[in-house]
Amino acid sequence: MDAIYAHTLTNYYDAPAATFSGKKAAQSIRGALKALFTSKTDTPIDWNALQQDSPRQILQLFNAAFHETSCKFEKDRKPYSAPAALETFRYTPPEGERSFNNVILLDKKNANRDKLKISSIHEKVHAIQWSKNPVLHASPYNRMTNEDVPVLLTPRSWLMMTILTERDAYAKTAWLAATDLSIKPSEGLSAAMRFQTVTINDVQHWSARFPDDIAFALGEAALCWDNRIMNSGNKSTAPVTLYDHYIEQALSSLERIKRFEPDNQSMDLVFVDLDDQDILNLGSSFGPSIFGKTAPDPMFKSLKLKPEYEDRLAALNTRLGIDPNAQYPNLSEALKPFNLTAAGFMAKSKSYVYAPKGHGPAQQLKAEDAQQITLA
Repeated sequence: MDAIYAHTLTNYYDAPAATFSGKKAAQSIRGALKALFTSKTDTPIDWNALQQDSPRQILQLFNAAFHETSCKFEKDRKPYSAPAALETFRYTPPEGERSFNNVILLDKKNANRDKLKISSIHEKVHAIQWSKNPVLHASPYNRMTNEDVPVLLTPRSWLMMTILTERDAYAKTAWLAATDLSIKPSEGLSAAMRFQTVTINDVQHWSARFPDDIAFALGEAALCWDNRIMNSGNKSTAPVTLYDHYIEQALSSLERIKRFEPDNQSMDLVFVDLDDQDILNLGSSFGPSIFGKTAPDPMFKSLKLKPEYEDRLAALNTRLGIDPNAQYPNLSEALKPFNLTAAGFMAKSKSYVYAPKGHGPAQQLKAEDAQQITLA
């Protein structure tokens, strides 16, 4: 993705808005950026017009939106199995540090420039998601939800959250890469994008079919990877679709965390489900909401689970005392007894500092069991 920290293929990424369009346009961009981070605005951004008339402004807005997240880069740790990875929460950070880590790990030694650019854009989209959506902070990897405000997504909503945030990140990455290439062609970037989960061709195909509705086109592109086979490089491994890969990842992240063991519970848990507005918001990290306009499209509200995944989900529900047929509150409803709004919950989460009160089992988790990450 867009590796601003190193070098970019298009130098307008780092340029101030006024460099290209003058003071008035700079004010317009700042106003548009403010709209990105507020739920209500009198002047919503016309992404279709920007797409047709000012693609450079899209890239400038993306750069500015990422800057607003205060997300940092870290090059000293290998980012797991991808060129880049966003580490959102650390369940056991060093004493006196925040649980919300908000760091992108970079593998600059092993990934080439174009792959790193693509992967970085993807993780930047994730960083914007976690900076804007309070419901993403209802995570079992968030230490605050164990010691202060014990509000968590239900396992089913956790799976939906994983799929939706990845759909949005992959579609927006392909859109931004296509926008970049429309301004400054690059053989290297084009070649690297051909092997992505959602490709530039996917975006171009659906944009051509719906030239006046970039939001719908990107939503259709976001569905392209459901049946695509993930290339594991291991011939002995059974083929798995990218959709199932992320379902497996989401289930495993809940199954392995030691926090859910009785000895590690410090407060009674309150579970919440994603509501329609949450789903729409998850589709509008940067750019238009790709999951629907006034209500989510049905395909973005459903989960397609293999029987073995349904069994594992049922086991998690039983373990956590969740009734799969019950209706759980949304985040705002669940926070009322804590005298918090959703925005207040997210602000508290972002600033929550780990101050251990003892040395019990909850503080002895392995590193891989104590971090929430996204991988491009």
